[in-house]
Amino acid sequence: MNGQWRGKFGGTQKGSITVNIDEREAWYEGIAYVHPDEESAAAVGASFRTPNKKNSFSCRTTVVLPIDPMSGFPTLATHENIRRRYGDNFVMSKWADVGGSWKDNTLELSWKTDIGLEGTCTLTRLAAGQPSDLAPSRMNWREYKEYAAGLKSRNYLFRGQNKPWRLRTSFHRAGRADLARFTREDIPELH
Repeated sequence: MNGQWRGKFGGTQKGSITVNIDEREAWYEGIAYVHPDEESAAAVGASFRTPNKKNSFSCRTTVVLPIDPMSGFPTLATHENIRRRYGDNFVMSKWADVGGSWKDNTLELSWKTDIGLEGTCTLTRLAAGQPSDLAPSRMNWREYKEYAAGLKSRNYLFRGQNKPWRLRTSFHRAGRADLARFTREDIPELH
């Protein structure tokens, strides 16, 4: 189950969902980023931990936080800030009961929150370990400099390599997916 999963969800709301899961010693844990299609609904990050490593599971989310639209990260927003953005009648879920099962490259989830929101989805594992789909361009240094100088925008990054690897960080190449866990556990350890 370790890795990153993406897809669409339906139910009380519809939208897109990304789930980042890390494998731990005797369980899986991670965070689901839920982005409803409706402008009036808050995107949320919901942390979870499975009770074991079985292919089917049920658990209650441990934390549900609104996603700050500026940073894209879950935030401990005050009720005042949430109401300012979504209106006085906005209510935020505190937890969700989640059921799921996974096999190979498919993760199926269903959930129900304390305020009655329900959803289901079938997610696909991202092909992070597979070769890149991009066709390489072979060129010498002079040809590359001419090519790069002719680009109109500054929104490009390039890397040279001799294999068709996907563009991934060393964090992801190490088999990790949950950046929230990295921020919570690994960064303090580095200091």
